[in-house]
Amino acid sequence: MPVVNSIGSSTSKIHEETQKKIRSSGWVALVGAGPGDPGLLTLRGKQLLDQADVIVHDQLLHPELLSYRTNAQYVFVGKSAGHTTLPQPQIEQVLIDLAKSGKGVVRLKGGDPFTFGRGGEECQALAAAGVRFEVVPGVTAAAGAAAYAGIPLTHRDTNSAVLFFTGHAREGVADEETGLAPPLDWSALAKLPALVMYMGVKSLAEVLSKLLAAGLPAETPAAAVQWATWDKQRTVTATAESLAAAVASAGINAPAILFFGKQVLLRDQLDWAGKRPLAGKTVLVTRTGPASSDLRQDLRNFGARVVEAPMLHTLPNPDLATLAPLLLRLNAMDCIVLASWRGVESLKDQLQAAGLDVRALGRAKLAAVGRHTADACWQMLGVRPEIVPQDGGEGSRALLNELQTVGMVTGKRLALIRADVGLAGVAEKLLAGGAAEVIELPVYLSTPASEIPPHAIALLRAGEVDWITFTSGLTARRLIELLGPEKTLLTGIKRVSIGPMTSQTLAELGFPATVQAATSHMGDVADAIVSYQP
Repeated sequence: MPVVNSIGSSTSKIHEETQKKIRSSGWVALVGAGPGDPGLLTLRGKQLLDQADVIVHDQLLHPELLSYRTNAQYVFVGKSAGHTTLPQPQIEQVLIDLAKSGKGVVRLKGGDPFTFGRGGEECQALAAAGVRFEVVPGVTAAAGAAAYAGIPLTHRDTNSAVLFFTGHAREGVADEETGLAPPLDWSALAKLPALVMYMGVKSLAEVLSKLLAAGLPAETPAAAVQWATWDKQRTVTATAESLAAAVASAGINAPAILFFGKQVLLRDQLDWAGKRPLAGKTVLVTRTGPASSDLRQDLRNFGARVVEAPMLHTLPNPDLATLAPLLLRLNAMDCIVLASWRGVESLKDQLQAAGLDVRALGRAKLAAVGRHTADACWQMLGVRPEIVPQDGGEGSRALLNELQTVGMVTGKRLALIRADVGLAGVAEKLLAGGAAEVIELPVYLSTPASEIPPHAIALLRAGEVDWITFTSGLTARRLIELLGPEKTLLTGIKRVSIGPMTSQTLAELGFPATVQAATSHMGDVADAIVSYQP
């Protein structure tokens, strides 16, 4: 037995030293992020993002991917038409230098690293420098655009082959006649049943001229897909002869993927994304957080383009000296009322800051203002609230009714976990209803937004917003305050309210709700938009 222990101890030390050595040496992972939709990131890609110290990224990546890791360093090296942040050799040197300094680096690339993504060049540089690297494939733009536009890359009835090519030249090796690179055998391309062109909007007229001259039939079905898989995806169909004019007329520009072949004709039957109920609609969401993330995802699942313009920002209450004595009193309460998911998160953080944990809640029953707050209790505190309004009512009114129904008011001691503003008048109503004691813990501060995000106000001014969601009266008041004289922009935009109290506020502000959600659940806000019949 001592020998076994000795071997086990020795093996453990060897493993520990090996892991220490591995962690101290830098690495680079080229991760394909896909063409846009953040849901297309692979599981391996997500795992590496979780481990990375530095994320070196391109331009055409979804904001959700660029805010995924709050404790990682982000380095932008992207390119756009006519502008390069860093030349390719310098990008490669950045990766080498970061890895040799001991950093774990994710090189996050749009689409697939090895499909017109210059991933091969970067890996060559890493290999020559002796840097450990890994390549994680991603959904390439052609596959993403094809799937989301309803244009199969291959189909037994139309084509058993497809060729990808690019209309973007590499410096110094362009076709002298067209500027396209590397030089292509146009007659061979023209004979193929299906073609997909990357990065070709700028050179589309030249490409079509070459293909048509080489024998591509003028009536060949063709399509251009802009912003493939994004919620702002647009698709134009035409023929090879008329595609350039159709693209120009529709204002299609980069990023776009172009398709040629009979499989384009299947789009009318297979365009699942374009047939979603909110496809082509833009919805402005005025709230952030886990609850609103569900709303945003529901809207995107219905095909909407979602624009965020949070009207309230939150941060922990720094006054721990005042909060600590109140936290110590929680175990003497009969009921602890949680007003929001942020309140749950802040309560957990404040307990930790005071050297406490969930045991400080004692045997008090927990009451949550709604389903999302109840879910947050389970996820963050590991406990499930016993009291959650079941009638789908909105906010504090429904919660007060539920507390009365279950006998948790008269003669009871209650603690309200809330923001510095919020649950207005609830303590007074509880005391008036017979509560023995009510203490209030403002565990976080809620600050009104100082401005409407530039991208959101630009869309409002351009008349490109179809719906605005309002999940509280506070968000409605703040948006209208910030709009000031431009509040008339809201006149032509449909407005959805989460419940009667928010609807009342909107009516008082002169912008009554177009439709009200059936219940206060976030999912019903999206459903209300989908179900709306003018």
